[in-house]
Amino acid sequence: MKKLFAIAFLLVPSILFAANVDTLYSKYQKGGNNQGHYAQQLIQIFIDEEYYNHAIDPRFKEDRKNAHMLVSLGMANHYYMKSMFPESIKCGKTAENAVPKDSLRWFSECYEILNVAYQRTGDFSLALQYAQKDLNIGKELKDKKIQSSALNSLAAIYYATEHMDEALLYINQAIDLERDNHSDQGKALAIRLGIKCEILANMHRNEEALECINEALELDRKANRTEKVGIRLSQKADILISLKQWRQCKDICLQALQIFEKTHNTIDKIITLKQLGICETELNEFNEAEKHLLEGEQLCKDINFKPLLWRIQNHLYLLYKKTYDLNRALFYLEKSSQNKDSLNKEEYKKLVSEYQVKYENSETEQELELQKVKLHNRNYVIFALTSVMALILTIAISLYFLARARKKRNIELTNLSAQRDRIFSIVSHDLKNPVASQKQVLNFICDHYDQIDDVTKKQQLTALKQSNESLSELLINLLEWASWESGRLPFKPIRIDLNSVSRNSIRLVEGQAKKKNITIEQNIQENNFINSDINFVETILRNLLSNAIKFSYPDSSVEISCFESAQEKILSVSDHGVGLTPEQINTIFTLRGKSTLGTGGEKGSGIGMVVCQELAEKAHGKLTVTSEKNKGSTFSLHLPKNPDSAQRIFKHKTK
Repeated sequence: MKKLFAIAFLLVPSILFAANVDTLYSKYQKGGNNQGHYAQQLIQIFIDEEYYNHAIDPRFKEDRKNAHMLVSLGMANHYYMKSMFPESIKCGKTAENAVPKDSLRWFSECYEILNVAYQRTGDFSLALQYAQKDLNIGKELKDKKIQSSALNSLAAIYYATEHMDEALLYINQAIDLERDNHSDQGKALAIRLGIKCEILANMHRNEEALECINEALELDRKANRTEKVGIRLSQKADILISLKQWRQCKDICLQALQIFEKTHNTIDKIITLKQLGICETELNEFNEAEKHLLEGEQLCKDINFKPLLWRIQNHLYLLYKKTYDLNRALFYLEKSSQNKDSLNKEEYKKLVSEYQVKYENSETEQELELQKVKLHNRNYVIFALTSVMALILTIAISLYFLARARKKRNIELTNLSAQRDRIFSIVSHDLKNPVASQKQVLNFICDHYDQIDDVTKKQQLTALKQSNESLSELLINLLEWASWESGRLPFKPIRIDLNSVSRNSIRLVEGQAKKKNITIEQNIQENNFINSDINFVETILRNLLSNAIKFSYPDSSVEISCFESAQEKILSVSDHGVGLTPEQINTIFTLRGKSTLGTGGEKGSGIGMVVCQELAEKAHGKLTVTSEKNKGSTFSLHLPKNPDSAQRIFKHKTK
């Protein structure tokens, strides 16, 4: 009971604060003679809550336009704290439009709230634009605090979109700035180090990640930030699990668990219980592992948190499997699979549940009506029969559409199966030849090493190198195809420079071009920007350039150019090689096409162009080819200038 009163006591001020702000803002929006009075009340509340980053001159806030900007900016922060991100963006834009043109610091505050709000809505393209604007202001004002905050946001955006090298670059710059700033007891530096730890761990650089988290942990401990200490300990536990340092990880988890029990942080407590169960399972401390995993499972059920529930149940399955408790292992394997699948089926289950309730109610009503029919008159019989017929008709229509959907799905599965069979056929054929060739060369060299001369050795090693290059190209294309087919690498557009992307792609194939004395001419102007996924575009360009070099005659050239229309930008790769026949053009972007040798005897698998076509479609663009036999080919990548509108059109066409 005392705990309940304590929690209520803590919640009342925040609830009253939110209600007071919302009430005042509603009155402010109505206008009238008292609007200025309400504005000053709101501004004072936001000053007390430290929603503004720097002090406000009384004369500044008394100006009507400035007051409107301050109210809008304060409400943007207020809505953000309430997780009302669309409303936060709306107020942030209103504030941005009202900022005096010479007030760079207020522009910075608007850009900062818009940047983080767009991140929460998943619109990383706009978040990136506002973070970059904020960084530019910080540099112009030579304000390290603004620069650090903007760099931290840029790192978070690139981390969320899985561009780890860029994320690491920006977070390192932010950390360098924070090391010169000691005004907040290292709070900002600890946050930056925590983000760098996550980035390094994602890049499998665990030792470096461990150094970062230890430094962040020490800073939070010195400043007595207890809850932050718990979070840092939990982050450290993840790294120790990756390093398989089970005993140290268990000690860390027990410390974090004590903190989260005191702070009533349920989610972090569940994560720590999961980590603890993993460590104890590996240490063969099965009773303790079972206790902690079951506690985590029950907490997940209490708050209905399925993303962690299925993971904990999966670890319970592994625990019982390791202890040969096969009945429980099977039980938790089924539970884990069911809860994992249900994360994508919640809405469907809700609809089914509602339908079942309606259906049961309908049947109950029919039974009552039939009883009344026996006692009363024939009209009720007609009504009941009509209801039954309507229900049967509804079910029949539902079954018809269900059958159609199943038929369509079966056709898709058949096509998918045929496509994968073709891929396995290509892979088995193209893997077998290079591996057999490499084995033959290695056996020959090993068996006759002392008898063969240097010229023969060089010839054999050259053959081995060519075979390895063919095998490497096949595996790269196959792994890329598998990644995008499985959905592990979704389309995540950001603002990219096509000039920079093309130069990176050229560097990857320069060695291949030098072997045939082929010149690569890049005709794309600098600062040629587009919103797209940098990984998609680089992969497509690399494949197109490699393909152009493969089928070009020695001592020729390959050109890469960029054109644009009102709706799209077109990247073209042209060669002066063997060209394609009409039959080859019709099958080059499918698995039906047959791979042919390049002008230097290079081998291919035929998967590369299929990967390029699928990536182009996922980027809401397309690939086209024009060619003339023995004169060369031009492959063109068409990318929409606005991928969001292209996505809406694409979805509309597929409905």
